[in-house]
Amino acid sequence: MKPDTIVLVHGFWVTPRSWEHWITHYEAAGYRVIAPGYPGFEVEVEGLRADPEIIARVTVPTIIEKLEGIIRGLDRPPIIIGHSAGGAFTQILLDHGHGAAGVALNSAPTEGVRV
Repeated sequence: MKPDTIVLVHGFWVTPRSWEHWITHYEAAGYRVIAPGYPGFEVEVEGLRADPEIIARVTVPTIIEKLEGIIRGLDRPPIIIGHSAGGAFTQILLDHGHGAAGVALNSAPTEGVRV
């Protein structure tokens, strides 16, 4: 069954707003698009700059848990697209069996991968 949803995973120091033009592009192509923020990243990027402790407090397991919960709630596996740290999280999600396909844009390296 063809994926009908794209999940966009942002990197650190940005918010889901970094995907705003991607969202409209893929919605115009007929996809449902979800761009969730990491736990605590419900603020705009200006909020992150004002309180960078939000970034310091979040953990990778917490981010992955949130993203897995969103994906598990979908009717079919989505396409996952991640940028920077989101690219590494995309790889983890695919490794955990989530997603029909994944794209990592300028991905942060994962553990065990030599830079």
